[in-house]
Amino acid sequence: MLVVSRGINDRLVFPALGITVKVIKVKGSRASLGIDAPSEIRVIRHELLTDDEELGSIKPPAPNHHEFRNQIHKATLKIQLAAKYFAVGETSSGLASMAEGIRELNRIEEATDMPASSSEYVPSSAVASSPEAFSQVEEPKAYRVLLVDDDANERALMASYLERCGMHVEQASDGLKALYSLSKSDPPDVILLDMNMPNLDGPATIQRIRECSPHPTVPVFAVTGESIERMGLTISDNCVNGWFQKPLNVDDIVNAISTEIAA
Repeated sequence: MLVVSRGINDRLVFPALGITVKVIKVKGSRASLGIDAPSEIRVIRHELLTDDEELGSIKPPAPNHHEFRNQIHKATLKIQLAAKYFAVGETSSGLASMAEGIRELNRIEEATDMPASSSEYVPSSAVASSPEAFSQVEEPKAYRVLLVDDDANERALMASYLERCGMHVEQASDGLKALYSLSKSDPPDVILLDMNMPNLDGPATIQRIRECSPHPTVPVFAVTGESIERMGLTISDNCVNGWFQKPLNVDDIVNAISTEIAA
């Protein structure tokens, strides 16, 4: 604990957090403080803390935390997409996408005080060392993919990458919209399905696809920050055909789609 003596108008500054504490007034045994902090930082009196918010108990998200994995996944997706741009000579787009991905990884590292490039959190396969590593992946035929994810930004990044691999991608923001899409058109060759979504989540969507959709045998690949054990699912014909935990190398999904359809 840091113990300091401060007078009126003196300040304490936390540069890394963007927080400034100023002594406004001192009267008897009480002091009035002014606190300037970013809007995302919650500042409350200690007596209002809940049991779950005991001072010092709030820690950075664990490496297997769903939201933490999603953040890293989106950042590495941008770097993977950059390699696709480089491979076809779109240098400006590639540099922009790579810069965004690196900035996001840096933000994650700063927020968690953990090295974002550590293999414990980001598989080494998720970031290739050169664009040539991506161009070695065999380009699949024009398979039709139904991509289901409630995160619009992540959906757009994934769709862009798959389309650059020659696939036709239809998007849905939750399980209900995915089921509607299955009911009104020819089935996709594969469904890429997030697990945590509003309205109808991944497990419930899989159950309805298998039990009451017009295309109960369509291959379904889970693409999620959750583990298959935690979701209580299995890899089988009547459940999911594959499980891809974020962050991931999208080329693994591309190759799996080709293998599944060929089989």
